[in-house]
Amino acid sequence: MIYIFVSTLSLLVLLSIVYFKKINYKELKYDSELSKDIETLGENVEIATDILKMHGNNHTKVENNKEKNAKISYYDHSKDKIVVGGFEKSEYTRIINIAHECVHTTQNKKYLVMNKVFSNLQILYFLFVCIYFFYIDSKELKLMLLVIQIFIWFITTFVKMVIESDACYRSVQFAKDYLTQKIGQDTAAKFTDKVEIKVYESIPMYFINFLVQGGIMAIIAQIIALIS
Repeated sequence: MIYIFVSTLSLLVLLSIVYFKKINYKELKYDSELSKDIETLGENVEIATDILKMHGNNHTKVENNKEKNAKISYYDHSKDKIVVGGFEKSEYTRIINIAHECVHTTQNKKYLVMNKVFSNLQILYFLFVCIYFFYIDSKELKLMLLVIQIFIWFITTFVKMVIESDACYRSVQFAKDYLTQKIGQDTAAKFTDKVEIKVYESIPMYFINFLVQGGIMAIIAQIIALIS
């Protein structure tokens, strides 16, 4: 059991070092030339609605995130609703973020359901083993439960990555099509040249983020298994 703990902890530390490396977030949001053009576009909800309509979607609802100053955007497939974060008009990356959520509306609903099921299973299983470990003494049973948790962790990460990597790749084209229609092909091409590489570079960071989230739960469960 101690070997699983050491291995998981080592992996988590390594991933955390990579994940929390310094990134120039200001550079990812603002550009002296692009930001001026992006600022002339509509509000975030309007942009999302326009992108959806361009792809024949007139049924998905779009609304602003009710939390003040929240930058988090997401698509709730169960309600067929996009919640848009409070991006500033001058943030040129708001287009790619909004397009990302619009891509989710076109994905196979079976994968989105699978993502939700495994994400909830990961949390519920974590809570279960953390409590159950205090009622059992068998090291073999604890080890088996920990191995199952690690299996769920990697399956959940894989499902999330399939969905998010697809959304990342296709969001570039969604954003380019929208900007071509709204402000011209030249500006759309400049936008694509600016963000395309950064979007593709962000995909491994998604993977690391999902691994770190599940890894933290695995480490906590393993500590409880060792001390209980």
